[in-house]
Amino acid sequence: MNEKESEKNGSVTEVQQTLFQSAMKVTKYSNELPSSGSDWDYYQSYPAYASAMKEFGGRMTNLMTKIYGHYGLTGKVGKLDLEEQMELVSDSNDVLMERINLSLDEAAGLKKQAETVVVEMMAKTSNINGSWNRHSMSSSATSYKLLSAKNILRPQLKFKEKIRNSPGPFVPKIKEKPHSLKPLAILLELNDLGDEEFSHPYEFELERFTPDSKFLAVADEVAPFAKVQDTPLVMVETEEALKSLINDLLMESVIAVDLEAHSYRSFQGITCLMQISTNKRDYIVDTLELWDHLQPLNEVFCNPKIVKIFHGADMDIQWLQRDFGIYVVNLFDTYHAAKLLGFAQLSLAFILRHYCQVVADKQYQLADWRIRPLPEQMVNYAREDTHYLGYIYEKMKKDLKMKGTGDNLLSAVWQNSRLVCLKRYRIPPITAESHLELYRLSKKIFNERQLYALKELFVWRDRIAREEDESTGFVLPKHMMLQIADVLPKEMQGILACCSPIPSLVRQHLLHLHGMILKAREMPLATLQRHGQPLAIPKLMPTPLEHDTEDPLHCMHDLTQSQDIRDDLPTLLNSDVIQTLASKSVPECNGVRVTVKDMPQARLFAETTELGISQKFTASFVSPYTRYMRVKVAEEIAEANQVEKLRQHVIEEVEQVAPEAKRGLEATKEEEEAVPRKKKKLPIKVQGLHKKKKMGDKRSVKRAAQAAAKASATSKSSHGEPDVAGEPSTSKKSNPEMKKKTKKNLKPNKEENAPAANFEPFDYSQVDYHAFKRSALREDAEGRGRGRGRGRGGRGGGRGRGHSNNRIHRKSGQKSLTYSSK
Repeated sequence: MNEKESEKNGSVTEVQQTLFQSAMKVTKYSNELPSSGSDWDYYQSYPAYASAMKEFGGRMTNLMTKIYGHYGLTGKVGKLDLEEQMELVSDSNDVLMERINLSLDEAAGLKKQAETVVVEMMAKTSNINGSWNRHSMSSSATSYKLLSAKNILRPQLKFKEKIRNSPGPFVPKIKEKPHSLKPLAILLELNDLGDEEFSHPYEFELERFTPDSKFLAVADEVAPFAKVQDTPLVMVETEEALKSLINDLLMESVIAVDLEAHSYRSFQGITCLMQISTNKRDYIVDTLELWDHLQPLNEVFCNPKIVKIFHGADMDIQWLQRDFGIYVVNLFDTYHAAKLLGFAQLSLAFILRHYCQVVADKQYQLADWRIRPLPEQMVNYAREDTHYLGYIYEKMKKDLKMKGTGDNLLSAVWQNSRLVCLKRYRIPPITAESHLELYRLSKKIFNERQLYALKELFVWRDRIAREEDESTGFVLPKHMMLQIADVLPKEMQGILACCSPIPSLVRQHLLHLHGMILKAREMPLATLQRHGQPLAIPKLMPTPLEHDTEDPLHCMHDLTQSQDIRDDLPTLLNSDVIQTLASKSVPECNGVRVTVKDMPQARLFAETTELGISQKFTASFVSPYTRYMRVKVAEEIAEANQVEKLRQHVIEEVEQVAPEAKRGLEATKEEEEAVPRKKKKLPIKVQGLHKKKKMGDKRSVKRAAQAAAKASATSKSSHGEPDVAGEPSTSKKSNPEMKKKTKKNLKPNKEENAPAANFEPFDYSQVDYHAFKRSALREDAEGRGRGRGRGRGGRGGGRGRGHSNNRIHRKSGQKSLTYSSK
């Protein structure tokens, strides 16, 4: 032994020395190459050097790609840019060095296999209490725990035979056929859908199977079941323990079986645990450890003299065929028995509560069953699924016997279970239109480019999932795939932005995905062709109804036939709402009375029905038209109030202004009376009134005369008193009292400018503006002539400065016309 160990150590030392020498030579030669920059560019200008570097670079990248592929690291180094190549090489080398270090530590005994880190997440849901759910008031809140493992190794890596995921007919794994009536013959045939598949190995035996009469017999008294804690548990993890299990099961006539599977990190899913229970013991078989050694269980499962009890065995039968090549003969499915008994619910939890008064613990229903070693809570959960099935089997047989006629219902249960055993496992297929189902369910509207991208992404995801033996949801979830197809990002970073979190396989194949998206963006927006026919985008058509809606006994809300139906959902009216409404005092009115019953008692087919009403309350009903009329009347009242407020405000303003206007008129009259003037009757034409026109109203004539007199008085006060002939006086002397009064009158008077309540404007429509204009032009011409020389008279023979008989005087911002009579 010592010589062999020394030889091994010597050979290892020689290999290490050789590797170190080769590494030193590579480092030396690489340092002699020109550095990046001007030297590299200079040497690259020579064609021979450039071609040699290109050839050696391609060989090196291909070699690196092969090395990484051999160790399970995907990624082609030669098809990436320089920065991406450096990043890929760095990441791959880190992974390889980490694996090497772990292997060396384990070989040296410094580190054992890492223990599984279990992460537990729990969500609680509280039961809602009410008059319809009184039985749940005392029950505690339901909690669900999700157990997963962070650093667990994939069990598929330890299997001797690689799992086959390629599309096509499933090849049965069975090698021997115990309890056969016909030799083992697996032939390729066509099914009802026209697809190729291999024949069922036990189809001949199942078609001729009839249960023994002892299985149809019913015991008068059923022995009570033992508690889980009082029943011994046997863990089967080795081949020796498996052989002992088979010998124990062959001695039994009835066994209960159940399976636990995992489907997230596998394309087809893997069976992680098998639970078997008898009247004496509970067995838990670690199928991951005995993956390639479980086929001898066909001695028990195919034995027609042993009843195998399952609950909902549709998937369990297919999983046994897929993973272990195990088939079942003589099956009793409690799901079909509960269906024939007419139970309100068909789940195992309901059956346990009905027969055993046991509340099933479903906290670990979503746990990761790959975890090793199994926690104690998960072991207890697995035992409960099969521990009570033997007792339930006897109780159901008794109920079926009592409800049916003879053995008709019992025979029907075995017949339905036999059809389940005839099912064959099929590998999930993929077709050219498989992505359209996802597109229809997404309810999105895609154009041809987006639909093409969705198809390519769907095909890529399926191919990678089959190659890596991962679920499609792990490779690329559906919502991320739809987001990428909808956005069609131009850059690779845009693809990563559509994924949160970024799947590891998407990051590894990012370059390939980017090329697919760019190809989809370059496609013309025309109808895609398939086999010469346009590929129409599927319309969102409603799915056909499975039941006859015209059937009076059918109700679309009847979910009692579902396995996972819940009876603890809330309703709109419960006891608390009714008590709150009943406690409120509602006044009597002429509206419609609404009566709410606490617990209605109605018999559908009774001639007379008595309604037990425990609490009543009335409420008035107001029609929409009545509410509209009330709102309309309220709006009219509000509008009338607003108009009344405005009217009162105007009246108050007028009352405040009227006294000031009255005082202004009185002051004006006093000033006119204080100024003496000689009244002269002016011609009607000068006043702006036509002689030929008769005045119908004497008041308007009087107002016009007063206005003319006032204008004349203003002119006299500024130019002196006119003479008898109506011409202005040329005397230089003036009356000092008149000057004071004139200055006083020229000052602006605030009271005169105030608005008067009884003010009536002058009627300018009666003025002859043509005569006024000719007179004004003549006066202006005379004024310009008089202004050149003093004492030069004009046409009127006036003396001194030019003087106009007709002037416009401004007083307090108003214009007044003054005419002279000739």
